Amino acid sequence: MYKRLLEAEFLAWMKREEILILTGSRQVGKSTFLKDIQSRMSETTVFYNLEDLDLLNLFDENPKNLPKLLRENFPKWEKIYVFLDEIQYLADPTRFLKYIYDEHKDGIKLIVSGSSAFYMDEKFRDSLAGRKKIFHMAPLCFKEFLIFKNEERLVESLANFSQLTTVTQSRINDHLDEFLTFGGYPKVVLEGDFEVKKELLWELLNSFVKKDILESKVELPGKFLQLYKLISSQTGNLLNANELSNTLDLSTTAVNRYIHVLEKTFHISELRPFHTNIRKELTKMPKVYIQDLWIKNYFEKNFNRLSDRVDFGAIFETFVYNELRYIHGEDALNYWRTKDKKEIDFILRNGSRNEAIEVKYTDQKVNFEVFSGEYPGFSTKVVSRKNVFGML
Repeated sequence: MYKRLLEAEFLAWMKREEILILTGSRQVGKSTFLKDIQSRMSETTVFYNLEDLDLLNLFDENPKNLPKLLRENFPKWEKIYVFLDEIQYLADPTRFLKYIYDEHKDGIKLIVSGSSAFYMDEKFRDSLAGRKKIFHMAPLCFKEFLIFKNEERLVESLANFSQLTTVTQSRINDHLDEFLTFGGYPKVVLEGDFEVKKELLWELLNSFVKKDILESKVELPGKFLQLYKLISSQTGNLLNANELSNTLDLSTTAVNRYIHVLEKTFHISELRPFHTNIRKELTKMPKVYIQDLWIKNYFEKNFNRLSDRVDFGAIFETFVYNELRYIHGEDALNYWRTKDKKEIDFILRNGSRNEAIEVKYTDQKVNFEVFSGEYPGFSTKVVSRKNVFGML
């Protein structure tokens, strides 16, 4: 098994009584992660997949059926760890989880997964405040990618990239090119044949169409995919719903709903503007980034190395955004732009760290004068291909 970076924090919460909820897109590795944790536990455990309709109907009928089932299968249990995969399929997840927690938290520890925040938002009518801890599993970040490539020793050397030998630098850069081309879904990463990788990407998209699109009741799947294709081609740009509406001949209401589905199924992220003076600084319009670059390359049928592409800037910026999001969380990030189009790619605020970050694929000087004049408390940084590994 290959370790995910969230494992240490996840395991630290296993001995607590709160419900652990693991979210993330389909096929990102949630079930494998949970089954690996279960396999290494000495405590009594059980794993239920709620795609099993018999189980789903049983638990939908009454949450009391879970402890009843446990007593039938584990007559002597005092403390049992119950893994529930695909919790969103329950008709009323809130009712189920609250009952088990409130009545049985001393004897039953719930660890659950859900493939879509879209379903979570629709079905979780209560916040379960004080009863839960949510973990999000994203596609592999670059460090995890190296681990899955059996290059663990390279992970620690990334921060000292400039001091590495030319051969080692070249190997890291080759890995990065593959990562930016085929993305971070574990099954694709572990496949060594590039042509088979492309077939696996088709399977990923097909799974998305069959489940996320249909189950979220998208009325026009063809238009939805056209929207996704447009957004992926414009990753890092402002998200203009009116413009998308005109291009696709869809109502703005439909466009906004489809964007919501894409967000809640973990395919895109919106980056909000940072401002204190709305008269000088632009708009409430967000920027949009795809969460894994494979979809852009698949839609465009372009699997060339980054250096051979005309859109290398957008791809590299999206990579930097996703790595920052992985490290610091979405809430720590914004972008800054004025009405006369002066812009900083990322504004990072995480604890005492306030930083303005501009992304340039090649080494270029950036003038931070206007931003620094408005916000003197922020440090500034230019992230390029040469120094990006020190950020990770």
